[in-house]
Amino acid sequence: MRISGPNTGPTTTPTLRLVSDRAASASRPAATRGVEAENRRSVTLSALDPRWVLAVQVKRAIEGGRAAVLPPEARERLIALGGRLGLRPFDTSLVIAVVQDGARESDDALAPDVIARLELVGGGRNMPDVLTRQRRRAPMWVFMVCAAIAGSVLTLLLLRMFGRL
Repeated sequence: MRISGPNTGPTTTPTLRLVSDRAASASRPAATRGVEAENRRSVTLSALDPRWVLAVQVKRAIEGGRAAVLPPEARERLIALGGRLGLRPFDTSLVIAVVQDGARESDDALAPDVIARLELVGGGRNMPDVLTRQRRRAPMWVFMVCAAIAGSVLTLLLLRMFGRL
């Protein structure tokens, strides 16, 4: 495109023009609906995912209907729960914000589009020990030392009972 000054006449080079917005806007709603449908189909949060567990608790703690008010005591409790579930405080705050926003937008605070947004929150990929309760094993030498002490005490008791000590 050539810029012409006030003294020059019309330019002979074609000027750039934008593509008609009508053609772009006609195909946009169909594409948007397709993306929304795909997002709903791809929701894959499990019931044991820490983000989902926290989101359900946030929904229970929200007061005021569409106002989606969360009292400070409840927020502190939820942030502590997020820490126990293995989420960072930032991720916990994001989950709270996403669920509150969902409650303000629709009647269901955990609608499919809210769940899709929850999947974007970091953390929560691996279940923490809080929910799985994996058993921790002591080293073998601890058992051997305990067995040796118990055997010595039992031997001393038997010798004392039979008068040999």
